[in-house]
Amino acid sequence: MTRPVMNNAALIVSYGGGLNSAAVLVALKLADEIPHAIVFCDTGGERPSTYESVTVVSSIVQAWGFPPILTIKREGETLEENCLRGERLPSVAYGFKSCSVKWKQDPFVKWFKAWRKSNMFDSYTVCFGFDADEERRVRQPDPKNGYLNRFPLIEAGWDRNECKSKCADVLGHVPKKSACFFCPNSKRREVLELKKLYPELMERALFMEDNAKETNITLRGLGRNVSWRDILERDAQPKLFDQPCMCSI
Repeated sequence: MTRPVMNNAALIVSYGGGLNSAAVLVALKLADEIPHAIVFCDTGGERPSTYESVTVVSSIVQAWGFPPILTIKREGETLEENCLRGERLPSVAYGFKSCSVKWKQDPFVKWFKAWRKSNMFDSYTVCFGFDADEERRVRQPDPKNGYLNRFPLIEAGWDRNECKSKCADVLGHVPKKSACFFCPNSKRREVLELKKLYPELMERALFMEDNAKETNITLRGLGRNVSWRDILERDAQPKLFDQPCMCSI
């Protein structure tokens, strides 16, 4: 039996849960383009603000006539569970990107190949949220994946500040940075913020750090050359300006 073909192109958004991916939806809205699917790949360890934002944005774009944001996951272990079982840190701490490949890219490709079987188009394009300052990251995927990459923010010339402005004006919501709560790329202020807002998640991150056996004098922990535990301990130490003035004694 010959498979029927739809004479049009499929448009899919790879939704990361942060500012830029939300700005992609805004750019499509302003261009009067409606995606056929919006897919969020969940590592199982995203920050709570990311999960909350995905729910908010999904509701907003559905009112525009867009499909809801579909959440998918890699089968089996979450990234956190994998790190704990292997007694190691996320791969980015060692200078690799396998955590992104295994828990983001691979699940998306697997989902796409299954989706394509029941959604037949002449061609397939996937939108990603690289902005105008990230053209160096532009690349096309393995042809075996069956789709082409597209970068609407670069097309529109939007940098990160413009993405914030467009999301505020059109979406009415400006998502925070999307990342795992134990991501080694976290800045110091983000580590301290996690401790303040989500102490239970910080305890899980510290347990992962303590559980890792591959740390050494160069790789100290989730902060690479410094452990998150050291960051917290240093922050808890009395500051010089917190000491009483000796001249008043």
